[in-house]
This record gives sequence, C-alpha cells and structure tokens, in this order.
Amino acid sequence: MNWIKFLALLLAVVHCSTTIAAQSLKCANEQLEYAADKRDEFCVFRAVVVKKGAPEPVFENSASPKVAFLDSNFTRLPDQFFQAFPQLEWLVVMSSGLEVLTIKNRMRVVHAAGNQIKSLQAEGTTGAKLTTLSLRDNPFTDVNSIAKRLLGLEVLDLSGTEVAEDETIKLAVFAPLVNLTELYLARLEAAYLENDEEMELPSLKVLDVSGNFFTPSNFKLRVFRTLPNMEELFLRDASMTDLSVTDIRRDMPAVKRIHLGGNDFNCKLLVALLAHLKERDIEAPGQSSSCPQGYDNVEGLCCKSHGNVYPPRPPTGPIDSPPKEGLDTTIVTSTATKPPTGPSTPIDTTKTQVKEKEKGSSKHYLIYGGITVVLLIGLSVIGFFVHRRNAAKRRLPIPSSDNQMQDL
Repeated sequence: MNWIKFLALLLAVVHCSTTIAAQSLKCANEQLEYAADKRDEFCVFRAVVVKKGAPEPVFENSASPKVAFLDSNFTRLPDQFFQAFPQLEWLVVMSSGLEVLTIKNRMRVVHAAGNQIKSLQAEGTTGAKLTTLSLRDNPFTDVNSIAKRLLGLEVLDLSGTEVAEDETIKLAVFAPLVNLTELYLARLEAAYLENDEEMELPSLKVLDVSGNFFTPSNFKLRVFRTLPNMEELFLRDASMTDLSVTDIRRDMPAVKRIHLGGNDFNCKLLVALLAHLKERDIEAPGQSSSCPQGYDNVEGLCCKSHGNVYPPRPPTGPIDSPPKEGLDTTIVTSTATKPPTGPSTPIDTTKTQVKEKEKGSSKHYLIYGGITVVLLIGLSVIGFFVHRRNAAKRRLPIPSSDNQMQDL
C-alpha cells in the first residue's frame, strides 16, 4: 500500500514540475534586427525546443503584437501559442527548423528565413491582411499557393528557395498579386527570366534577381516591359558577360537604379553601358573599392581589364546600318569578348629593321665565306700541281760524258 502511495506522489511531482516548466515559457522585449538594415522591438523567445512526441509547451498570455523565436528547434508552432498571443501581427522565426508555417487572419508580417519550410497553412481570409512574407533560404517550391491565397502581399522574398522551375523564373505566376511592390528572387539557380504570357505586375517597384546564372543570349530586356512601374533592378552577381541594350527606356520606362556589381563585363562594354544609363538619368551604384587581379575599377564596378588589351579589328565587310527604331538609339554590346584572330599588337618597325639588317649581314657573311673557300680550294690545286712538277724534275737522269761524246 505504501508503495502505491509513493508512486502516486512521484507521478504528481513529475506532472507538477512539467506543468511549471511549461508555464515558464515567457518572452522578453528587446531590439532585434529581423532583416537586413531593419530593426524593431519584439517579444523574443530563445532556445525553445519542441520534440516530436513530447508534450507541447504552454506559452504565457501576452498582448505583444510582435513576437520572435531565436535559436530554437521545432517543426511547427503549437495552436496554444496563437491562443496566448491574440493580438499577434508580426511573427519572426529564424533558423529554428520550422517545416510548416501557419498564418492566422490577424497577421500582417512574417519573416521565417533559414528554416525548413515546405508548406503553408493559411486560414480564412489571411490573404487580405498579410502584406509581407519572407521565406528566404527555405526548401519551398509551391509559389502557386502564395499567388492564390495571399492576395494582399506587398513584399515577397523567396530568395534562396526552390521556386524556379526548370532553371526558369516565371514572372507571370506573380501576376495575381496586384499589390506587390517588392519581389526578391535572388539565388534561385535560375538561368532564364521569362514572362511569355506577358502578364503585367503593375505595382512592382523593386525586383531583385541577383545571384542567378543568367544565359546572356537568353536574357532579353523586353521581359521588363511587363513591369511598367519598376524603379529599381538588382542584377548583381549574375555571371553576366554581355548585355545588349538598344534603348533601355523602351524596356524599363520608370527605372531609376540598376545594380550591376559582381558581374563579368569587360571594361569597354561596361564603360559604354554606364554612359548609356547616365544619358537617361539612371543610376548604377558602385560597391567595390578594390578589384581582384585582372580587373579594373570603373566607377566602383569591377570589370575585366584584359578586355582593353586587344585593339578593335577594322571592319572587313559591309557596315551594318543603324537600327530604324528611332533617332535616340544606342547599341551597347560586347565587341571584345574574344581575342582577334589577326595580329593582336602593333608592329614594332625598329625591331623589324634590326632583324632585316641582321639578315643582310648574315647573307654577306655567307658570300664572303664561300669566296674564301673557293680561293682556298684553288690555291690547294695549284700547289698540288706545282709540287708534282718539281718532284718530276728531281727524278730525271743526269747525262754522263759518254753520252755527250756520242751525241757529238
């Protein structure tokens, strides 16, 4: 009997301690940088761990409208959390292993970067109030669920996600978001940017497609004609080596700034491109104070310096006529991406003359040497015959006195 009482008491103590521990989940107010260059005051939870199969924690009730979770580990937020924060409007969950993101009706801003989010759960009329959603650096793919349910979005950050289909960013999928003003699609491992349906995003002012690996031959500026009010384009670190521009105002009538840092343009092309932008009052902010070896700094942007080594090749065929689209037309395209097949450096006439003199001297030496050899051979032959003649004379017999008498 005593053992039964002891076990009952032990279970009560364990249950009581668990309840007390669960009730102790309380957030603390602090200033938090929840995004790049963005700070605000949040009620912050730290080191919240919810294991699968374990009892869900209990959160103390709070009237705070802004809540953040840092350094935590859970796959989803329990329903009791939303009950404890009836006035929740801003939610920040950073690098906490979150897999399912639940969005309630009253929420306006959600930042959930660096998690494992693959799906969204949006209740009721959530799309009418949610204005900002950041799913940066999550394995998220279902962009259609956002476009269909979250129609009130003004700022959407899908950078570092998996929403690019077949290495292609399709702008048309965002067309239902008529209030969208900022769209961040950086680092999607995309090679193409398309809007074949030509669906407009009439409110979009900022587009970031940095960090993708666009194919220059397939990167057409006319795709931006469906963004008539775009003011700022981020095209950094996009592995761009070439960019063909006729009149950028035809494709981007409202653009004010284009960010081009971190690409691989040669300096000749970059200088021409910057001049084209400046003529049309478009900024191209620089971001580099120094450049790696083999690159030059042009107005804060690094470009391949070897693009200036090879002089332009003179035209060999008929000169192309200028475009007929208008008088105010500038063509900016790369002309030095490949070294010319002809001579790449001017001829040094001084060295050529020296080499010709050296060749002339060599010819003279050969002639003089040949004459000398002929003379030596001739002298040798003459000496040989003279020597034989002298030797023959020495072998003749000396006449005796008897012979002389007989001759008389």
